Parts: sequence; structure tokens; C-alpha cells
Amino acid sequence: MLDIDDTTVRSLASELELLEFEKRFAFRFGIEHREFLATVANGGFGGAGQLDGLFGVNHPMEEIDLGSTLARRPLTESNLVPFGFDNFGGLVLVDLAERPGRLVYIPWEEQDNTPLVTYHVADTIAEFLEEASKLAMAYVMERITEDA
Repeated sequence: MLDIDDTTVRSLASELELLEFEKRFAFRFGIEHREFLATVANGGFGGAGQLDGLFGVNHPMEEIDLGSTLARRPLTESNLVPFGFDNFGGLVLVDLAERPGRLVYIPWEEQDNTPLVTYHVADTIAEFLEEASKLAMAYVMERITEDA
């Protein structure tokens, strides 16, 4: 389920942009995250699944620009790269170290905790989008049943 507001979508990230971004912030995107930014979406509001927004590379809107986000909150030894956020300020991040490619969640109120505790969301971005789509459909069906 990918329902991003077209007015906030930036063009897809080029390979050169991704390489320059990785060099600037001294990390490598996971294969799936790189492919997502280059072929699916490079930031925007409205989000994917239950997210309110997705971070993009070189996005003109600071609040969804991954570089601005990393400048405010640099990668820690946990090697988590922000992927998106919910309407409560919680972050969904891509794990680059422990289980590369896995998505984890950190609620807003726990983002400054030491040690940082993460909550497993999905093993892959594709799994996250698929499960979010199923949850959204179940919610719609529940509402239809209640209204009938």
C-alpha cells in the first residue's frame, strides 16, 4: 500500500545521488532500500502503509529529507537509517548491521533512551508494505461490516 501525496514526491534518486549521499554520511544503503529510493519513492507525505511520511535523498522539504534528518540525529553505533515516520513522531528505520534490511520501530518518547531499544516491524520493506496493505483492507472491511 503506497499512497503518497503527489505534491510532496521528489523524483526518484539516481545512482550517482545515492553514491554521493552514502559517501557524505559514511554508510551504504541496503540493497532493498536503495532500490526503493531509485524505483518506487524518494520521500513524500502520505506514506506507505501506516506511515505519515517517507524520507528521501536530497528532498526539498526538510522534514522528509533524509540528509537533514541524519544531520540532526546522526547514525549511532546501531547503524539504523530512517525510512519513515508515523503521526506520533515514531520512526521506522532500516537496520544496516544486526539483521540488514530489517525494519524496526522506535516510538518518539523512546528515541533518546540509552541503550536504544528497537521493536521489530518487518524483515523487509516489501513485507512491511504487504502487511500494511492487509491491515488497511481488514480495517476497511471491519468498517463496512459495522455500517451494514
